[in-house]
Amino acid sequence: MFDGEESITAPVAATLAQLSAALDTLTTLDLTRLSRDELLELLRDFEVQRRRLPVVDHALIAELNQRGTAGEMGARDTHTLLRDVLPRSEVPVLNLVMALESFGLPVVGPAGIPPARLAVLRSAFMAMCNDKQYQDDARRVDLPAGAPLDGAQVTAMMGELKASATPDIVAAYKRLGAPA
Repeated sequence: MFDGEESITAPVAATLAQLSAALDTLTTLDLTRLSRDELLELLRDFEVQRRRLPVVDHALIAELNQRGTAGEMGARDTHTLLRDVLPRSEVPVLNLVMALESFGLPVVGPAGIPPARLAVLRSAFMAMCNDKQYQDDARRVDLPAGAPLDGAQVTAMMGELKASATPDIVAAYKRLGAPA
């Protein structure tokens, strides 16, 4: 930080303190004095505000990802970093949120590709991804060109994601993007 430059940490901390205080106030309200209609209106208003929180969450994750924070901290990727930082109860929803980041830009085909053909396609894909000219071209148009995942890795990752996507987790994920 430069001399005379105000730290953004103070306003952010103050804003979070205000949010925390507002939540504390809400938890101490005497709801018994509200009418049915007032309770429903309060519930609607609270739901609108609750649905705004993932927007901030996603912006924070995107900024961490953009800055390469995971690599600086020795994590494989942003998803791994978040999995280590966030409470365990949030990991299944995080896995769905971060699925696209985890998989990169996979090339997929229809189910039932004969194994021999699948092996040729996977081999060709890895050869392309490891080609220096391809990597240079990909970087020039801002496509990922880091460490490609082979087909077996992606298949295993998708299997894990599918197994962890219980109805409750899918519902929580859908609530993140639901309109207010």
